[in-house]
Amino acid sequence: MAVRDSESRSAVAATVLLGFAAAFVTALVEYRSSGIIARFAVRWELARAASLLASWLPALLFAACAASMSLHREQGLRFAELLRPVLVPALVLALLFSALELTVLPGVRRAQRTYESLSSLFLEALSDAEEALEAEDLSRARERIALSGAIDSTENAYKILNEKVQRSVLRTRQTEDSTAREPEPSPPPPDTGASAYELYQRALGYFRRGDFYSAHWYAGKALILDPSRRDARKLQAEAWEKISTPLEDPADKARAGFHERKAAAYALLQSEAFLEAYRAFTDLGREDPDDPDVQRYRKESLDSLARTAFFGEDFRRAFAGGGRGSLTVRVTEGGADHVLHASRVAEAGPFLYMEEFEYMVVGPEGPTLHVLAPYARLRGLPPAGSGESAAGAPASAVSLRMVERESPRQASRPRYLLGSSVPPDPAVLVLPMDFEALTVLLDLQDPAERIPFFRLAAGARIAPAYGLDPTPYRMETALRISIPVMLTTLVLLGTALGARFRRDEEPGRIRMMLTLPLLAFLASLPLAAATRAGTYLLGRLFADLAPAGALAVWAGFLAALLALSFLAVGRLGVHAPD
Repeated sequence: MAVRDSESRSAVAATVLLGFAAAFVTALVEYRSSGIIARFAVRWELARAASLLASWLPALLFAACAASMSLHREQGLRFAELLRPVLVPALVLALLFSALELTVLPGVRRAQRTYESLSSLFLEALSDAEEALEAEDLSRARERIALSGAIDSTENAYKILNEKVQRSVLRTRQTEDSTAREPEPSPPPPDTGASAYELYQRALGYFRRGDFYSAHWYAGKALILDPSRRDARKLQAEAWEKISTPLEDPADKARAGFHERKAAAYALLQSEAFLEAYRAFTDLGREDPDDPDVQRYRKESLDSLARTAFFGEDFRRAFAGGGRGSLTVRVTEGGADHVLHASRVAEAGPFLYMEEFEYMVVGPEGPTLHVLAPYARLRGLPPAGSGESAAGAPASAVSLRMVERESPRQASRPRYLLGSSVPPDPAVLVLPMDFEALTVLLDLQDPAERIPFFRLAAGARIAPAYGLDPTPYRMETALRISIPVMLTTLVLLGTALGARFRRDEEPGRIRMMLTLPLLAFLASLPLAAATRAGTYLLGRLFADLAPAGALAVWAGFLAALLALSFLAVGRLGVHAPD
């Protein structure tokens, strides 16, 4: 009985579907020992199944094409007519897979790695929080449990430990007293666009109403716009004298103490000690949340602090979105080697967040700067001429202090090792490294099969400037380009071999499908050997020839391989049984 062309096409499609089903079952079995948390279970299993199917597909295509030819029992057809119903769907599938390998599949593999990394980070942070809680290090415990919660707040292990941490924090805070007070007038309006005269008049009005903080603030704003205004300078001095003078009749000693602490916090803000000012105003805000001066200057100190520090919630949000592995970069600038290392990195918008950051500058006579920081945030600087970067060279700024927005006494700080030269602002460093190049290098830290295709070319271009060997990226580019040729060759050879060894009796679809796994396994052995041989050949080409010459020879080799496969189809077709 004749078998229609559609049945041959369905045999190829069924092979791929069965392959994905087998890959998904394998992923389900691996999940039990993978350490993946429940939040990422299904997504990890799908990504893992897609990765497995991609690695099995060459052998599956070869076996499916060989087996599909046995379905043709019609007599009197030319060999080309027998090939068409198998070759067309198989070649379409091969080209589709090649396109996916260049675009989508590297991202799928990276997603799988991201789920593994996030699960590992979740469990590690949870363990760190438990150890810190046992050691009564509440600051560390809160920091690590918050990181776990940012990744997955639904896990029972997180809920139980977070409750323990919060109870410990609550017991600690019960020693703090809070006092109530009458509400003060609402904060003064913003001063955007006002002239020096208008600001002085505003300061004078606040001084007459007894709001000496606002008077001092606006007098200072007026002096920034017009330093020659003696009236503003005099008014600022008088307002400061009122601020720093204790209350005349402090019947309530607690209120007098609050006034003195508020004046001291304001002085910290004026001296640009933004972290200390933010801490002080946060403490004052807990005592009197309705004080308009406290709320206003707490926000002012927070905004100023954000220029030199970053906040823990942003750090955790970045890592919850997908952390990456380590990053190590070396660049030579001004006769010195600049080396950056971080154990974990997460990209979020225009920032790179780093954990266990280390930076060293090594000159001809040895290290001149060596700094360690538990957490860091790196951003690119504007082009030359904007006032931040120098001499037109690409540069980045790294903030080395992380602050908890609601608990500012929890703040990490950098550690400059003995003998290092400490810069003027020890919380911020300018690095001679291009931010865009660092994001590319971050992608290149992944295994080659997870790197996006277009990142490979960028990586090969910038790698020498950062102390990396560009050869692996060029080799991976050549291997990706060869995927369509490899799959086309396998389809041609599998179809021709199936035609050559057709049996007279119809094999039956069930028996054919049951033998496909064995055929695919047998095909995978020579394919693995051929892949290793091809990789070795490509490595020798890039080792012995210039990149352009190596790519030219490799392209010639692929063209010859494709021509030989077509020749093999023709030769086997001549001897194929009718």
